[in-house]
Amino acid sequence: FCVPAHSFILKNVVKADAKVIDAARKGEQIPDAKLDTLVLFTRRLVQKRGNPAEADLQAFMKAGYTQGHLFELIALAALKTMTNWSHHIAKTPLNKEFQSEAWSKKDMRSAA
Repeated sequence: FCVPAHSFILKNVVKADAKVIDAARKGEQIPDAKLDTLVLFTRRLVQKRGNPAEADLQAFMKAGYTQGHLFELIALAALKTMTNWSHHIAKTPLNKEFQSEAWSKKDMRSAA
């Protein structure tokens, strides 16, 4: 539910670059180096359950992010976990407005 909903909002409300959104959805490199670092670090933060490698943390900071940004990511990961689990348990159907952005993990490459 969340990937299609957020993709739809980013493309249609925020008017974010569709190439960036599609690359993130597919696990591909994002053309903007700073955003690519953000996406990679966020994935690693979640994969490592809040214990990223020091090299990942340093790359995140070197890209121009701060400790404040890090704590925002932690808060967002917690919120995303709660909403995703709730949607899974409730079997929330995808809104018809978001059908064009339907997504599953099989659509993603092996994002590191």
